[in-house]
Amino acid sequence: RAVFGGSPGNAMSASALLTQTVGTASGTTQTTLVSSANPTLQRRPVTFTATVTSAAGTPRGSVEFRSGGAVIGTARVEEGRARLTTSFRKLGSHSVTATYSGNDELSASSGSVVQRILTPRALRAIHRQARRAAQRPPG
Repeated sequence: RAVFGGSPGNAMSASALLTQTVGTASGTTQTTLVSSANPTLQRRPVTFTATVTSAAGTPRGSVEFRSGGAVIGTARVEEGRARLTTSFRKLGSHSVTATYSGNDELSASSGSVVQRILTPRALRAIHRQARRAAQRPPG
């Protein structure tokens, strides 16, 4: 409600009460994130796929991908998925997060994965260990 207190030559006045409801997204979403290769090697391409689902409608919009808080890319959601291919220079574990921005009908959501970047020697050792474990008899 707006009120004018008046001034010399102008009478006091008040507007009618205005009630305004601001809409919020009614449908919840869930975002899951997977890596095409985990672990992988330095500077090797890896594709992250964010899958956005909702029982309330078809997700539209975009997904922002971050590693350690820094934006590494953005991709449009197409048929419930957004994909980003990138590579990493630094060895170690990288926390990658995909955040769906939401829209008028659907809320925002995010998912994350820890991407491990290894040296070739370390990756070979992991593969050897996995092969040995697969060859052991059960029990």
